[in-house]
Amino acid sequence: KGVRPLRVMLFCALLFEKGQDFGCAVVRELKKIYNSQEVKFVSVGQVKDEYKNLFDENLGYLHNQDYVRAYQQADIFIYPSLRDGFPAPPLEALACGCVLATTAVQGVVEYAVNEKNCLMSAPNDLENMVKNVERLINEPELRQNLVQAGWQTVQDYTWEKCADKLINFIKLI
Repeated sequence: KGVRPLRVMLFCALLFEKGQDFGCAVVRELKKIYNSQEVKFVSVGQVKDEYKNLFDENLGYLHNQDYVRAYQQADIFIYPSLRDGFPAPPLEALACGCVLATTAVQGVVEYAVNEKNCLMSAPNDLENMVKNVERLINEPELRQNLVQAGWQTVQDYTWEKCADKLINFIKLI
């Protein structure tokens, strides 16, 4: 029995700031390196029509348990944001055991730390993002270490802990 292909999931949204064009350029480069027996490319969210053929699966928008299951079945989650607030999808992916390849943008850097709980590149840095995802594909030990660190990160963002932080902040005002 063969080893199942790794599942690389790209977060897609139509807002320019979410970086779909950049993320799809990353997938296009990775597809030149890996065949579908090694890596399956999956999109989640709304993919532009011109990119749909890049993916082995287009999951579209998911809700509740379907979203959780999709994350749990993915190995690597690419979040290619160009600008952000405090995005939930990368944290959700970490909570479900995905390893994160993302960009160093405001909001993401609140919890993502390069080489500690994810691999990070600058926004639109195609070469480095491709290299980061290649490392995650080719280095299972690194992947496992980042998954464990990601899980630890998520523990700091439970509703209880966030509410406590907010209450303490309000008391300072």
